[in-house]
Amino acid sequence: MSLVRQEFLSLREILDATGGALLAGDPQVRPLGISTDTRTLIPGQMFVALRGERFDGHDFAASALAKGACGVLMERGRGSSLPHYPGAALVEVQDTLFALGEIAGKWRRLHNATFVGITGSNGKTTTKEMLASILERSRSVLKNKGNLNNRIGLPLTLLELRHHHKAVVLEMGMSEPGEIARLCRIALPQVGLITQVARAHLEGLGSIEGVAREKGELFHALGAHGTALVNLDDPWVVRLASRCEAHKVSFGFSQGAMARAAEVEPFRDKGARFRLELAGDSVWVCLKAHGIPMVRGALAAAAAAWVLGATLSDIKEALEDFRAFGGRLHVISLPQGKVLIDDTYNANPVSMSAALELLCRGGSGRSVAVLGEMRELGASTASAHRELGETAARLGVKLLVPVGKWASWVAEGALEAAENGEIEVRKASNCEEAIEILRSLISPGDRILVKGSRAAAMETVVEALKSFPAEAD
Repeated sequence: MSLVRQEFLSLREILDATGGALLAGDPQVRPLGISTDTRTLIPGQMFVALRGERFDGHDFAASALAKGACGVLMERGRGSSLPHYPGAALVEVQDTLFALGEIAGKWRRLHNATFVGITGSNGKTTTKEMLASILERSRSVLKNKGNLNNRIGLPLTLLELRHHHKAVVLEMGMSEPGEIARLCRIALPQVGLITQVARAHLEGLGSIEGVAREKGELFHALGAHGTALVNLDDPWVVRLASRCEAHKVSFGFSQGAMARAAEVEPFRDKGARFRLELAGDSVWVCLKAHGIPMVRGALAAAAAAWVLGATLSDIKEALEDFRAFGGRLHVISLPQGKVLIDDTYNANPVSMSAALELLCRGGSGRSVAVLGEMRELGASTASAHRELGETAARLGVKLLVPVGKWASWVAEGALEAAENGEIEVRKASNCEEAIEILRSLISPGDRILVKGSRAAAMETVVEALKSFPAEAD
């Protein structure tokens, strides 16, 4: 990813921010911006060589200079093998990923926009997109592109800041201890929103208490002068809010929430509907999306937008214009009256239950659930997958196709919970096998949910289902 701007930090300011050592080059040079990808690098940018499990940016440093980079920021001891380019800067640091964050943090501190941080086990991206769409009606907004929400993506987002931006909406992801705290130190959010705390990333965090502790770093970072958006329906979030000094604004379905959804109809034909009660006023909101998770995201976005001065009319109009995007409870009409629910972006026990509820209660037709693995659940993996099967049976799934190495646990849970053989279970070891099962069993009028963790690549099943009618007719 690249960044182009007419004016950026000087090399001296980059050295000050990172504590780097200048081995070559003029400290007064002002790069045009930062690049971490030689494929999109523009001459005049500084190349930051990041290293990951499957790549090492240092291998492309010479290529960056050949393409016109004004310099390279590398790990210590890696610069000696680089060819000499007259005038090019060479900076060495202890950790290039950490240095990228420090550069982004320094750039963030030069801007006066309002910074919003959003984290949580479910609904981060939808809430971010909804909030940004509301705020964009009255001001210039910067937000993460896609899911660039980690220690690489968030700094790169901040490096796109311009002085005309009045609000910055930042999704903050987490997969290991300390990540949210680090992102907060870079971004310095003034408004923080935790969507939910649920069983996710347990492999790295150990327990839901560990998840809550890490998510709570966002509220902690707000200090006494920030504002915390509190999901009143989530006991973990309420507990985290009670420990922080920030001003609190609550949202939820519960009585007493400052922003409340009342008379909720999550499964209407054209989308969910609810009455938004906010600041002593109320208005009906009709979404172009279905299910409780979408209503919750809309409510969270409305509360945050209200804190930032959005009008009730802007909130209503933006939410009603919002459309769910691929992979996140995206409802697709297929030929022969079939309905496909694409929720393949990711999965954990809470989001699985919500998607199954939409499948079984959101319309007529035989309910078919194609469920991939839930990753990073640690010691809870077996029990969580058995519970998933039980939930599918309890809600009334008629055809269950569990996919992957833990499919047997899902199948066991479903068959144990089902009464009188009311659920048909067909296990698949991989997506290709699942596609073949579906090819022979899908019928006109079926409602089909496809969901799983990102690594399960369940989107391949979605794409295959879209092609079925031509082959089956």
